Amino acid sequence: MKVTRESKWQAGYVLLLCAAVAATSCESPTSPTPRTPPAATEPVPAVVPAPVPPVPPGPPAAILTVEEFVLDGVLAELVPRIRLAESGGLSDALVRNIAFNLADGTPWPHPLTWGVTWRVGAGAAAVITPEKSPYGDPDFNFSVDANYGGKISAVIAFTDDQGRRGTVSAVATLPPR
Repeated sequence: MKVTRESKWQAGYVLLLCAAVAATSCESPTSPTPRTPPAATEPVPAVVPAPVPPVPPGPPAAILTVEEFVLDGVLAELVPRIRLAESGGLSDALVRNIAFNLADGTPWPHPLTWGVTWRVGAGAAAVITPEKSPYGDPDFNFSVDANYGGKISAVIAFTDDQGRRGTVSAVATLPPR
């Protein structure tokens, strides 16, 4: 067999490749390292959330009433002010949201829900109004069409201390134009 310059190069390449594979797949004989069995690990207990007690059946223990529902401002920027009272005295009421709509059944293209969280203590009263921004504007307001002359309804969704849900509603007239 005749050895050419090209075949020497190929043979050298193959020999280098075999040496590289052998070096990476074998342990070094000059520095033997005793293999130790992996340390036994203790089982990690699973994190189990505390059980959530079921919501008792029946109506909420909190008895929430709307003492006043007023819309301040102008049609282009109505700001709600709602005074709520809890009269049962057995449970706080946690207001979850307030949904506003046109009270006369006229379709409103943009019914609005205010995702407010407000606590009314058992036997106490609270006034819910939007907070003021750093610039003095309310952080919640809405508008109605200038031709609308009806009323605005508010449906207030709340829960009592044990999670029972309830709603209460009220109607307000629009401020004078």
